[in-house]
Amino acid sequence: MSLVFLDTETLGLGLDDPIWEIAAIRREDDGTETRYHWHLTDGAGRSPEPPDDFPESFLSDFHNRYGGQALLTPGLARYHLERHVFREDRPHVVGAVPNFDTERIAHQLGASGWHYHLIDIENLAVGWLAGRGLPLPPLPWDSNDLSRAVGVDPDDYRRHEAMADVEWARAIYDRLINDGSPS
Repeated sequence: MSLVFLDTETLGLGLDDPIWEIAAIRREDDGTETRYHWHLTDGAGRSPEPPDDFPESFLSDFHNRYGGQALLTPGLARYHLERHVFREDRPHVVGAVPNFDTERIAHQLGASGWHYHLIDIENLAVGWLAGRGLPLPPLPWDSNDLSRAVGVDPDDYRRHEAMADVEWARAIYDRLINDGSPS
């Protein structure tokens, strides 16, 4: 079954806070991968507006990077996600808390097409560590600590950039499921 490593960047944590960046790596059964990376407009072709209370570090990142990828309207993003990323085979979505991304993609873009069993690398990491006799205390878990504990250095990735987060999630998945090798 195909996998889609997926991440979005948004202008807040709410379901209606606009998605401004989407990245995905689709891995086929034979191991070949295709990368997708877009920035989204507000639907009228304009840059989405960050809220007044948007944290400064995220605001600076948004202003420095927005427009550096292909700009898509929400309708075109839906088309490309369904036609090229998810296709008709209902791939498994892999990510760090992937429901954050799929819920917003479904709600804001009306896109669908992934398998309903999402693969959360953080939960995988906790189980992997427990299986090796290294159980963690109850939530909240820190994703950077989990990453380091399974042997993937999060500092090797520019966190909170969609494609870098996709690559980071893929590295953790490959470490846990395939001992570091792509499936």
